[in-house]
Amino acid sequence: MLLQVPADLQMLVDGVREITIWSSLSLYAVPEWRDKLAHLEALTIESPETAVDIREGGLPSEMVLLASLAGPGLKYLSLKNFRQWEVLPETIRRLTSLETLHIVGFCGLRALPEWLDELVHLKTLVLDGGQQERLEYPVGNIVLMELPASLSDLVVLKHLSIHNFESLGALPANFGRLTSLENLHIDSCFALQLLPSFDDTPPLTSLTLEFCCFRELPCFARLTLLRKLTLRSLREVTNVSMSIDTLTGLQELTIQECDGIDELQATLHEFTRLTTLVLKEKELCTSAESLKRLCNITWTKLACSLPTLCLLQRLELYGGHTIGAMVEEDVCALGRSLRAWPLLFLDLTRTHSFQSCIDLGRCWQELGLPPAAAYWDDAMILQHWRVQQQKVAAFANGAHPRMGAASQMSVLNDAAVGLIADAVLGGWSLLEMWNRERQEREALSLRLLDPR
Repeated sequence: MLLQVPADLQMLVDGVREITIWSSLSLYAVPEWRDKLAHLEALTIESPETAVDIREGGLPSEMVLLASLAGPGLKYLSLKNFRQWEVLPETIRRLTSLETLHIVGFCGLRALPEWLDELVHLKTLVLDGGQQERLEYPVGNIVLMELPASLSDLVVLKHLSIHNFESLGALPANFGRLTSLENLHIDSCFALQLLPSFDDTPPLTSLTLEFCCFRELPCFARLTLLRKLTLRSLREVTNVSMSIDTLTGLQELTIQECDGIDELQATLHEFTRLTTLVLKEKELCTSAESLKRLCNITWTKLACSLPTLCLLQRLELYGGHTIGAMVEEDVCALGRSLRAWPLLFLDLTRTHSFQSCIDLGRCWQELGLPPAAAYWDDAMILQHWRVQQQKVAAFANGAHPRMGAASQMSVLNDAAVGLIADAVLGGWSLLEMWNRERQEREALSLRLLDPR
């Protein structure tokens, strides 16, 4: 147990830039040479799991450490697992050079101070009321109900994360004044039902909303710089597709356990810049009706959009955890699309056991694959189709090395070459089928609108 800082460390003070202290309750004395830490830029203090200890003057030992070590040049401060602190110490107020502040594991925090806006250089603010040590699920803060209006005056703030404040009812009304905000992450704030409108157009490039009970989402149309969007377990929201259908500049899109995925699939062909696409339907109970609904989940609309997603690198699809494997109809639909357009950058390699797979080998016969493909993984099958596409292209150009100078390609017209290519890749037939299905859907919609 360390009761005091070794005296030999005094020789290193001139070069110290970062200090991390864990379980500091045993540290009874702060060295007298602490004032010589003129170059200290980063400080992390993490409380142990035991109750907060009290030192001279009635202050917890961590507050004494913070007041002693935190100098005006500090740029990074992380305080973790102070479960009994109800307010933030005034020491932080004088850290006007602070650029990053992490307040993590503050289960008992009742309010944030109004002087937050005095931290004029703050660029990253992480607020987490959860306590996760030795628990499968975090215990969240249930006493903090609002954020100070001064939060919106942090004009250089770029990254804001708010986690595990279960009673937080609203964000500041003037939230739009955060005109430098690029990254917003809100997680497990169950009482937060409405988000402020984004009419003031903060320059958000990344937005993550998960495990919240929003009644609806605001329109994201003004977030024209948004590149990464994650929506997870927003179980009350029904307008997902309407909120994001104009965000065609997105590069990463993750939607898990939210309603509206089926409607969204029909518009994904417009999201041509996507490099990452993760979709997961709501987890349903095991009743007969729920299982029937889950079986009817289809990815055929997504199959029609895949050819336009030329930059796609990562694709993960989950139909719900109660049924593990994707139905064969969806496997065939996605497989036919990938056979005709084997996306150049797409990597279907599974990196962990929980990652989804299409399992294309299950339908090797329907997809025109050799028998050995029954034992191939999705990545091997996709690579096989890429090779097939290259062969067809070489054949169409009369450049296949085995043909040599005596190639007979010149006697084939474009229609004949197209038929050969379609027999191998199936692209033209697939486009015709999709067009026919689209016309049938439009005709059905017209009949429903005008029964006469």
